Amino acid sequence: MTNLSSNGEFFTDSNGRDFLKRIRNYRKDWDLDIHEEVAGNYYPLNLGIYLKDNKTEFSLLVDRPLGGSSIFDGELELMLHRRLLHDDGRGVGEAINETVCINGTNSCEGLTVSLHLHG
Repeated sequence: MTNLSSNGEFFTDSNGRDFLKRIRNYRKDWDLDIHEEVAGNYYPLNLGIYLKDNKTEFSLLVDRPLGGSSIFDGELELMLHRRLLHDDGRGVGEAINETVCINGTNSCEGLTVSLHLHG
């Protein structure tokens, strides 16, 4: 969370090439009817996402494809992966339980990602 006054605007990369301005709950090409505010404001990321106001910019660069959004002003969030212990009835037909196991042991854990801050 930051103290940026982002006014519902954030920027996501377009397939790692350029950054596109996103406005929460708005699409310039059609009248948007949001039924799921979080899902309706998520975008695919290959390179990064950022917020800015008239004084400051806050950027997150990613090292793998994932989803990102700014659901609240001054905040960015990333979706690393979904983990469902039971089928949600939305077409996959099975639970989504991605785990990583340590070779030679019976130890398996859900996927994790570490964050490194530079600045």
